[in-house]
Amino acid sequence: MKIKNYKRFSPHIIKQLLFEENIRRYQGLFRVLPDFMIVGAQKAGTTSLFHYLKQHPQIIDSNPSEVHFFDYKYQKGLLLYKSYFPTKIEIEQQQNNLNRKVITGETSPSYLFYPFVAKRIAKTLPKIKIIILLREPIARAYSHYQHEVRKGRETLSFVKAISREKNGEVIRKYQSGKYSNYQYACRSYMARSRYIEQVKDYYQLFNPENILVLSSEEFFSHTQITYDKVINFLGLKPYTITDKKARNVGCYKKNIIPLEEDLRSYYQPYNQQLFEFLQQDFSWD
Repeated sequence: MKIKNYKRFSPHIIKQLLFEENIRRYQGLFRVLPDFMIVGAQKAGTTSLFHYLKQHPQIIDSNPSEVHFFDYKYQKGLLLYKSYFPTKIEIEQQQNNLNRKVITGETSPSYLFYPFVAKRIAKTLPKIKIIILLREPIARAYSHYQHEVRKGRETLSFVKAISREKNGEVIRKYQSGKYSNYQYACRSYMARSRYIEQVKDYYQLFNPENILVLSSEEFFSHTQITYDKVINFLGLKPYTITDKKARNVGCYKKNIIPLEEDLRSYYQPYNQQLFEFLQQDFSWD
């Protein structure tokens, strides 16, 4: 939370909030930076993947799982970021117990979408391992829309919400300052599913060997196999998931998506560019 937003709080609450932030920064002196992060996409299974990963004995997760430092808290400094991760002593103790390396990481699905985040991460953590989960674009956009409806942040029908975005209203209001970053993110249903633009940003800034791009459909249909790929990518010992329950799953009619054919035509060229760039085809079309 930035200082300018403190106006709505009493002086006592402001003092408490600032005190808590300073405590977190002090804690950051004794903590480590992450070895990996799941950067998105939103509504593509990132919560489930991170839940499975933190079951691995060689992984100590962040607290909370979604830190959102590089999108919303970057100006507050690196010590605040470190405060969300385990201490150096916790890492060393677990390494001694297992006689193997122990790592930590986080998942913040907005990192893939925000254009300035990749540069911030590369500047701070140039060798970090990046995991990207990509879901079929139309299903992701509709799931995103349903998520905002459940949260009470979207009151338009899906058709009208898509029309608003197509007409550029969301972008114009964001650029004019009428929308905050958060409001912009909530209503960019179509833009978040144009993956090629976002994935290229990471490949331009990081060593491709440190990036793993996965299909959400493959992840949920062959969970353990996909999990094994991730564990191998992170350089950890093989592990069998004990709790395979999916997390953060939306409840709505998924077999009927308005504008599906129009959106399929819209995304086809973007999907094709993505498949050619990654040299792998997720068979979304």
